[in-house]
Amino acid sequence: MIEGLDTYMYGDHMYEGQKVLIICNSEDDSMSMLEGIHHIGALKHALCVSAPENDSDYFWISRCNEFLNKFQSVIVCPSIDALGIKFREKCFELLIGFDVQWIDLNVFLKKDKHTTISQLLETQGKKAVADLMKHIEKPYHSCGMLAKKIEREKTQQMFFTGFYGLDRACKFKLGELAVLAGESNDGKTTIMRQMMIFAVRLGWKLGCMFGEETSCKFMDLTIRQAYHGNDNYESQVDCFGDNQFTPKFEVEDRFKAEFGDAVNLFQVDRVREVERIGDKIIDWIYHCCDIEGRKAFFIDNLMKVTADEESDEYKAQARFIERLYRTAQKKGVFIMMIVHTKKITGLIDTNSIHGSKKIYNTPDYVLFFQRMDRFAPSKEMTREQGIKRVRYQAQLSEHVSFTSLMWAHKIRDRNPSYKSDLHAMEYDFKTTCSTELLTSYHGNKIHKDGWSRFTNQVAQADQPQPL
Repeated sequence: MIEGLDTYMYGDHMYEGQKVLIICNSEDDSMSMLEGIHHIGALKHALCVSAPENDSDYFWISRCNEFLNKFQSVIVCPSIDALGIKFREKCFELLIGFDVQWIDLNVFLKKDKHTTISQLLETQGKKAVADLMKHIEKPYHSCGMLAKKIEREKTQQMFFTGFYGLDRACKFKLGELAVLAGESNDGKTTIMRQMMIFAVRLGWKLGCMFGEETSCKFMDLTIRQAYHGNDNYESQVDCFGDNQFTPKFEVEDRFKAEFGDAVNLFQVDRVREVERIGDKIIDWIYHCCDIEGRKAFFIDNLMKVTADEESDEYKAQARFIERLYRTAQKKGVFIMMIVHTKKITGLIDTNSIHGSKKIYNTPDYVLFFQRMDRFAPSKEMTREQGIKRVRYQAQLSEHVSFTSLMWAHKIRDRNPSYKSDLHAMEYDFKTTCSTELLTSYHGNKIHKDGWSRFTNQVAQADQPQPL
C-alpha cells in the first residue's frame, strides 16, 4: 500500500452482488449515474463508483483488483475534459483481463451543451441519465486507443436452437439477426418456445417478447413443452368432453426455479397507448444486455411491434428491422423475430413474406416454416408433388411421415459442409412439440435433450432421449 493514497473506490460500500460495475472519474458523476440506475430499478444489477481523485498514477487499479474481480463487466464512464481522456486511456491500458467497455459521454453531453452527468441530471432528469446506459460499447479506434492496445476480435459464440440439422446448416452466432416466417397458426411460436427452452437448459439468459398470447397461456404452453411427461399433469374433462391437462404444482415450482431468472418476458399489454412498441423493445433489449447480461432475444412478432406505427406499415417494418439488425451487431446478441406470410399456395418461397422487402434483405438468416396439412395446391404443384419434393430434398424415405417443413433459405456465410437447407418436421399434438427428422446420413450423435430425431439405422444410444 502506498502511504497517503486511498485503498477504496467511492461507492464500493453499496456492493450487494451486482455483476456490472460503472467507474466514473468524479464523485459527482458517479452519484448522478446511480440516480439513473435507480430510476430504471437496476440497483441489484449495476453499481456505479468513482476512482480515488488523488491517485494520479492509477495505483488504485491494482489495489482494488480483488473488488474489481467480483464483476462480470467493467464499464468506464470518463468525463469529457483532459482528465477524463487520461482516465479512459489508463483504464483501457491497465484493466487487463477484464471485459472493459465504455460510455462516450462526449457524444451525448456536448449536443446539449453539458459537460458533466450531474448537469444532465439537473436539467433533463433521471431518465436522461439512465438512457446513457443504452450506449455502452466496446473500445475501438474511434475512442482514441492506440492500435497496439486493441485485442484481436474473438471467435463469435454460437447460439444453438436444439434442431441439429438447422443448427449445423446455419451455425447461428451472436451478433446476428434471424427471421422465422410462416402463416398464422402454423406453429412458429411453438418452434420459438422450443428454442428458448433448449437455450435455457444450455445456461443462456434470454429475453422473450410475446404479442399474440396472454402471459398465462404463454407460460402454460411453455411448461407443457418443457415437461411433457404424463406424470407431470393432471387431466380433467371440460364441459365439451375434451381432456384438459393442468400441470401439477411441483411442475410449476420446477419451472419457476429453472426458468424464472433465465427469461425476461416483455408483455405488449404493458405498453401505454402513448408509447411505440418498437421503441420500448429496443430500450428493453439494451437494458437486458447491459444490466442483466442477456445474450439472446425472441420477438413474436414484427406485425405486432409495428401495429401502432404511422400509416405506412412497410416503412415502419423496414425501420424497425434495420434497428434490430444494428442492435444485434452492436450489442453482440442473437435475435430471432417471427414475421407473417401471405396466404400460401404451393411451397413457401421468398415472395411469400407479407410486408417490406427489408424483412428478407436485412437479416442474416430467413427461415420459412410451413405446415403440410394446410398445403394449398397451386397451378404448378399439387399437394402430392409438394410432399414428394420436400421428402426428396430432406432425404427422407417413403415410410417416414412429416407434418411440416423448415426451410433455411437465406444463410449468411453458409456452412459448406452441410448441403441440406430444407428440414422436415413432425408435430406431436399431445406434447405440442415439433421434432426435426434426420436420416443417419447426417451423423451418429446429436444433442441428447434436443428436438431432433434420426429416422433409420442409428443405434438407440445415439438418438436423443426424451426430456
